Amino acid sequence: MKIAIYHPWIRSKGGCERVILELVTRLKKHEWTIFTHYFEPNSTFPEYRKLKIVNLGKKIEPKGFLLRGLVFGINILSTKIENLENFDILLVSTSGIGELITLRNHEIPTICYCHTTLRAAHEFYEYYKTRMHDILKKIGFIFGVRIYRILEKIAWGKFKLVLCNSRNVKNRIINAGLFPIEKIVIVHPGVDIKKFKPNWKFEKYFYVPGRFKSYKRFELAIEAFKLFREKKKGCKLILAGYPDDKKYFLFIKEFVKNDKDIRIVESPSEEENIKLYKNCWAVIFTAKEEDWGLIPLEAMACGKPVIAVNEGGVKESVVNNKTGFLVKATPEKICEKMLLLTNNPPLTKKMGRMGRTYSAKFDWSVFIKKFENILREIK
Repeated sequence: MKIAIYHPWIRSKGGCERVILELVTRLKKHEWTIFTHYFEPNSTFPEYRKLKIVNLGKKIEPKGFLLRGLVFGINILSTKIENLENFDILLVSTSGIGELITLRNHEIPTICYCHTTLRAAHEFYEYYKTRMHDILKKIGFIFGVRIYRILEKIAWGKFKLVLCNSRNVKNRIINAGLFPIEKIVIVHPGVDIKKFKPNWKFEKYFYVPGRFKSYKRFELAIEAFKLFREKKKGCKLILAGYPDDKKYFLFIKEFVKNDKDIRIVESPSEEENIKLYKNCWAVIFTAKEEDWGLIPLEAMACGKPVIAVNEGGVKESVVNNKTGFLVKATPEKICEKMLLLTNNPPLTKKMGRMGRTYSAKFDWSVFIKKFENILREIK
């Protein structure tokens, strides 16, 4: 089949970009074309440079949360994809706002892969609103969300089928009243267990990977580590990821300034990232209400226990007290598990082995097989 994929932006090494990349490169029997309004090849996965990508927008990405949403929204609403009728399926990949492409592009069977509904318009609406101290920005935000919610429901009505990455996101879709429950299918993103594999080394550092955005809450891991260090010496903390939010990234850098026990790795290569997974003692995951979360799976595939906040999609992937710990999102609770693991190496290794075995259930081959069966039914 000839399949068109639309995703608003491909600019980082995030979960959305990873899912699209795995789908296109593993299902080679189909002819794929990726449409996007913003493509930055130097900051996303390098494999994208070899794929067929049509950039529908300008090179420059607008700065600022509200302005970026407004500009992208207008660009998407005004876009008509040329020769779309030459494709068999339009697959819309969205984490909010991407679905608006269907308002002018739905003449062929159109399905959705939902990474999440738009957080700012739904579950994080109050979170974002209370962080806006400028009255004009707050009014603009409230008005913009109201308009978006109207367009969002119309756009979702164009889908023939909706796939999503977790029960967590499925519930968000249902709670927002966007799509019938019987037409929503969960297809968990996975992990490459051949690439992410253990070397069974446990060096004395905790690893905190992820994009630098405020809701990833790196400061929570830092505060936990500082508490931990008061009780146990000789360990380090390594934070690594793409600086998606420059302001937040600078805040984190300032927060750990001159701390010799904490290191930040900006935009690590895949090889460097995997090495950091393989050699760490354990992985800490602090993201607020994560949609699904590939990081815990990658950690488990590398044979590492995961200390994760008991929120969102990670409750579906981390098996509490077996492959890791699900804890309350406080420095004290995270610190407690850090101490437990470092004081008990046999437990750390046992959890690592259980995590490795469990992660095999989410190998990308499982994801691809399920996706292919769905595409066959759509045709």
